[in-house]
Amino acid sequence: MAIQRKSGFKISIGILVILVVTIFLMQWKAKHMITDFLDQKIPAHLNLTYSDFDVNILMGNIGFSDVVITIANRESVQTHTLLKLDRLQLSGLDYGQLVFNNTIALNAMVLAKPELSYYPYKYIPTKKPNSKGVVNLLKAISVKQLDIQDGSLHIMQDAVDSIQVSIATYNFTLYGGKTDPKL
Repeated sequence: MAIQRKSGFKISIGILVILVVTIFLMQWKAKHMITDFLDQKIPAHLNLTYSDFDVNILMGNIGFSDVVITIANRESVQTHTLLKLDRLQLSGLDYGQLVFNNTIALNAMVLAKPELSYYPYKYIPTKKPNSKGVVNLLKAISVKQLDIQDGSLHIMQDAVDSIQVSIATYNFTLYGGKTDPKL
């Protein structure tokens, strides 16, 4: 009896160690896959920087800190849009939707303290008549809840010191947002 208990205990410990190592390796692999995706799939006219990001594969969460996104004209290097975020949090990634329906389905996306500055006088439309939007999506994206917390918006008119619209602080929640490559 004592031998069976000892072997059952050893087997349980072995399974637990294998499970912990597997989760650690999956976390590491997910982090590298996200880094590779961001390095390779973001178009040249978009620039994304962040100080750090974390991944929790068990909960389906991805978080980025100190995010800066700049959007330039496709045919020049002149930046017309700047977005700064304290934190971008993606929560509740549905792995089933990702694998079986080719859809990125999230429970929530939180943008903490986004500062959006848009300079329309710097925007130059592309000369290609069949040009697509800012980003060509590879997958459909659905978000149950999009939260913008303590955001600010500044749209300039004709020069750096000419403000067309300015919102110092706002909060915004959208329920049930969806987009796909066709939209």
